[in-house]
Amino acid sequence: KMITLTCLRSWLLPSIMKFLSNNTHVDYPQKIFEVGLCVVPDRKCENLSRDVKKLACTLTYSKASYTEMKSILDSLLSNIGIRYEVEETKHDSFIDGRVGRISVRGREVGIIGEFNPKVLESWRIENPTAAFELDADSLLDVRQREKQG
Repeated sequence: KMITLTCLRSWLLPSIMKFLSNNTHVDYPQKIFEVGLCVVPDRKCENLSRDVKKLACTLTYSKASYTEMKSILDSLLSNIGIRYEVEETKHDSFIDGRVGRISVRGREVGIIGEFNPKVLESWRIENPTAAFELDADSLLDVRQREKQG
């Protein structure tokens, strides 16, 4: 665990990318995850934002892929009893056709994808890197509702 600065962040993946860029000398594959608080806009709150617990996971090595990351996501969510869907989307950080919006019961809870080579280059990461990021609070909320109903 490393604390480098105190700031507000809306997602975890940039922190992990920084970690990976500082550890290019470490053997591959590198499988990194983080659970932490992020701040997201919320017009219903007095300060127009709220804290959300998120979970992010990355995989980087010469053969890292969207398919392998999706397999990790499948394993994680099936082990906690959550059914989900992935719908193709576009996101500048990820390769077109290798990025999806993760939803549970119609509620968007995250994103999964394979990072765009331009993003990897800007972080000085030489290996393909795939990742997902989930809103853990939303997942727990959905799981709790399923138990009740």
